[in-house]
Amino acid sequence: MMSGTRTKRQHRLRRFLWLPLALIVLLAVLVVLLPLLGRWAVVSTLEQQGYQTTLDSIELNLWSGRMTSKSFRADRSDQQLAFDKAVFSWSWSALFEREPVFVSITFEGLEVAFGKTAPADEASESPFESFKPGAWLPGVGEVTLRDSRICQTRESTPMCLDVEHLAWQGEARLTSTMTTSLAQLPLQVKGNLSLQDLALTETGQPALLTLKQLEINSTQLASLASITLQNIRLDEFALSDRQGSTLGQFDELSLDQIRFTGLQHVELGNIRTQNLGLRPPGLSAKSWLEIQKLDWQGKSSLDTATISLPLSELNLQKEGELSANKLVLRGSEQQTLWSLQTLAINSVQLASLSSVNLQNIQLTNFTVPREEGPAFAGFDRLVVNKAGLSQLEQLEIDTITLQGTNLDLVREQTGQWQVIEHLQPLPSAETPSSPAAVIPKQTANSIFPMRIGQLVFEQSHTIQVVDRTLETPFVLSLHDPDLTAINFDSQQPEQAVTLEFDSRVDQHGRLQLQGDIQPLRDELFFDLQMQMQGIDMRLINAYFEQYLGHRIKSGQISGVVKLTAMAGKLNGEANVELQQFYLQEVDQQQVSQLTSLLGSRLTAALGLLREEDKSISLQIPISGDINDPQFDTRDAYMQVVTRVLATAVSQYYTDYGLAIAGLAQYGLAIKGAQKLYGFLNQLRFNDITFDTGKQAISQDQKSYLDELGQMLKERPEVHLTLCGYVTPADLLKQEMDLASQPESKWTLDSLSQDEAQQLLQLANQRADNVKHYLVNQSGIDPKRLIVCAPEYSADTTRLPRVEIRL
Repeated sequence: MMSGTRTKRQHRLRRFLWLPLALIVLLAVLVVLLPLLGRWAVVSTLEQQGYQTTLDSIELNLWSGRMTSKSFRADRSDQQLAFDKAVFSWSWSALFEREPVFVSITFEGLEVAFGKTAPADEASESPFESFKPGAWLPGVGEVTLRDSRICQTRESTPMCLDVEHLAWQGEARLTSTMTTSLAQLPLQVKGNLSLQDLALTETGQPALLTLKQLEINSTQLASLASITLQNIRLDEFALSDRQGSTLGQFDELSLDQIRFTGLQHVELGNIRTQNLGLRPPGLSAKSWLEIQKLDWQGKSSLDTATISLPLSELNLQKEGELSANKLVLRGSEQQTLWSLQTLAINSVQLASLSSVNLQNIQLTNFTVPREEGPAFAGFDRLVVNKAGLSQLEQLEIDTITLQGTNLDLVREQTGQWQVIEHLQPLPSAETPSSPAAVIPKQTANSIFPMRIGQLVFEQSHTIQVVDRTLETPFVLSLHDPDLTAINFDSQQPEQAVTLEFDSRVDQHGRLQLQGDIQPLRDELFFDLQMQMQGIDMRLINAYFEQYLGHRIKSGQISGVVKLTAMAGKLNGEANVELQQFYLQEVDQQQVSQLTSLLGSRLTAALGLLREEDKSISLQIPISGDINDPQFDTRDAYMQVVTRVLATAVSQYYTDYGLAIAGLAQYGLAIKGAQKLYGFLNQLRFNDITFDTGKQAISQDQKSYLDELGQMLKERPEVHLTLCGYVTPADLLKQEMDLASQPESKWTLDSLSQDEAQQLLQLANQRADNVKHYLVNQSGIDPKRLIVCAPEYSADTTRLPRVEIRL
């Protein structure tokens, strides 16, 4: 009885043990077969859809919820999908709630390729029109892509996006099965995204776009119609054209926020960029703009539906502040064309590109540099209080103020200005063959429409003009120039621009200009008055030597010149006074031609005009034809000189009734004797002597100059000429090798042109120092002190000196 009961228990135990064993065996078979079945199912399904498919293996771990696939590839004529390895991890517990969650998805060596997209009229229903997610609410946690490539073929050329590493950490899931379109798909996405080493390329071409790293610290989606990205950073970005030339790049860019609304509206927050570089549109392909730091503080928004519309209709809105540091525009071979230290716009308001308003614009430390020597141009500070752009067609600026301006304008022998050649090099075929016009005439139709209420140059430094078209270069320096121009409107060429200009010429001269000008009229119009005070006439020696064969030894000019240009005709009058104006003949051929033309030597004719104080007062009419292609400012200059001579000769013959030009020299001597002040003949002045090779005034000489200054105060009618000399002692100190040579070799001819000029500059500086001392210490009017041309004195018994003459 007991044995039967035991037998039944054993049978029941065996049946109980066989059941879990069978389950275990079944599960083992499933574990083995499921990967094979899965592999077969994937391959079969894709092959039925026209894909040639290979899949090396699938590894499945049901216990941990992990599947690994290796060496997968599916190819069709228009699409390809491949990866070296894919790992999927999921949570079983969420399956029972129909919310499957992939805890992580990892792809290595992912490749996705798409063919040409179907035209809009051939395409089937867009997924954006209707999207049915079904009853399941899937989600994903982490996503990692390594060595991935996504390609799409456009016009038979594949465009590929390569990503070395992409990592998503966070949560993304559907929150509801109810939806009418993909744009309204109920998503809940929160997390961080990072990307490294991205490149966009065309097959066989250099990369069009590269990005070292992208980080988005906060991503939030309520749906595809509501996306917010925060704390975005991009590192080492570059954009290139198909030829491999870089269009733009930056080292670092950060954005506070990007918000997409309805897939049609984009809003941006603050933007900061480090080491930005780009090729400016409209300039040479070799031009390159560098910006060390660019900072936008404010809001920006764009209606993406208007991107394809004309710029004037683009719905772009901005409001905020913009600043930039260290801007540099470079040309070929990294040549610096210009640089700007800072740019700041305190208020930027855009309702659209057709309505732009800027306020309180400031630029500092702008420079157009040379490779060597002083800069072509620059300013310390530029301020625009208000500027507006309407319909991309009209720029309106209230006031522009420039401070600390400096210009160094050099005209080469070809007639080309260096600064223009520096900024916009002209082909050799377009280089002017004549030193005439170098800047094309601007008309109202040739420049961008703009209106400037007021342009002000103040606290300027120096404007220097050098004309090398002459045998001896002409040099003019304007110090501390101030300029005001009022009411410039390119669309109203008949409206006059009011000008006021005031500047020192060299050290003690002054030039002032007032009047109206219409620069954009078809026929130039101006009505100007120029006032000159104590300007050293030796400044124009280059023109006198080249066109008249004379050198100005000394002379100062003061007076008023009125000029009017109307209907192509130049008219005016010069009322000037020349002090201590003396010439030296240097080119006898030109002197003879001029004498033959005028009937008298120029030096003799000028002598006839001198008053008792050795000044020459002139009232000279000026006229010319501006429209004449042969018109040149030199024509007007020669006309003035000719009329000066005619006036001199006429006055000479009228005063003395002489009928023979050969008696001119005799008549000049008589007249000169009659006009001298009696007491002036009795005045004698000591030389101001200098140490060899030096230009500083000694204390003993300063004491004498103080006495001279007191005498000049007591006799305001007296004008003095200051003539600087260098001697053989100065020559030997500069060129010690000449000491062993005979005295006959101690001449300027033994020196190079630069060495001789350096020695004469020492003599000129000595005379300038004497003038500065009398002006600054004794308060003498600089117009009364005329510095003459420097000279070399071969007399070895005389000291280096400045001679003072009446």
